[in-house]
Amino acid sequence: MKDEFTILIVDDIPGNADVLCKTLEVEGYSISMALSGEVALKIAPKIKPDLILMDVMMPGMDGFETCRKLKEDPVFENTPIIFVTGKAATEDIVDAFKSGGADYITKPFRSEEVLARVGTHIRLTQTIKKNEYLVEELKKAVLNLENAQQESLAKSQFLGRMSHELHTPLNAIIGFSTFLSMGESDPLNEEQRESVNEITKAGKHLLNLVDQVLEINRFDSADLKSVSEKAPLVPVINGALASMAELAKDKCISFDNLIDKDREIFVNGDPEKIRPVFLNVLENAIRYNKKGGKVALSLTQEGPEKICVAIRDTGDGIPEGKYEKIFDPLYRHS
Repeated sequence: MKDEFTILIVDDIPGNADVLCKTLEVEGYSISMALSGEVALKIAPKIKPDLILMDVMMPGMDGFETCRKLKEDPVFENTPIIFVTGKAATEDIVDAFKSGGADYITKPFRSEEVLARVGTHIRLTQTIKKNEYLVEELKKAVLNLENAQQESLAKSQFLGRMSHELHTPLNAIIGFSTFLSMGESDPLNEEQRESVNEITKAGKHLLNLVDQVLEINRFDSADLKSVSEKAPLVPVINGALASMAELAKDKCISFDNLIDKDREIFVNGDPEKIRPVFLNVLENAIRYNKKGGKVALSLTQEGPEKICVAIRDTGDGIPEGKYEKIFDPLYRHS
């Protein structure tokens, strides 16, 4: 993270700006000041502040309008803007958040409160930025892993090593973003919550890809250990469905499970190896389905030793010319 953070104070009364400046300087922040909204719009793109403290009542362009104009610039889309004003009516606070503000401090303010709120928003913003950067780097790493899998005969050793190394930062991202979303001490606003949720989803998706890579590597290296036992099939399928529920909800996909949940069907195999098969097929049925589509599951017993589980979706399906590639490692139809 950065060692020094820049804060822009926007207030048309120099005395008020000076008080805020002295309050913040003791924490080592670099301070810039603008005496109007118009001036703030000119200097903000130059200094790119990490946080902005904004007065509301200013001649010419008020604080709400200045905030809206700043938020139109992608550079300041995630820059927290805290309003510092004597306007304490409910409608004023609502207008502040509607204009894009991240927080609201009423005058006369207490120095301790200003420092606490500023520190919280800077830490939160920097953490989100760091997590977004890590997610992008991990996406590149996973893409490199997929390319290496298809291009090199030495892919097994490389994929295994890299996948293990990716687990630690991925778990850190998922854990910390989940902690942020709880927001017990410093609740997130809606925009911040959506950003944190996106980070969590992306982290879980990447972790799933890494786990798939590890599984493939175990097959290739003959390091896959399996225990064959008499396993109940229906609970395994229902567990896989439950795991895919959140993804299906995000994609507006509904399940039509025609399998009797109380039916006792047993198969010989390793439940831990059977479950990923259903997870992968269900994930494909959801991801490559049409919006608002369905995934239907059915089960038929075609003899004393043969069970057929059918998973059908309402997507476009796989072109006939691509059938031979279905079982290629990491192959994905675009």
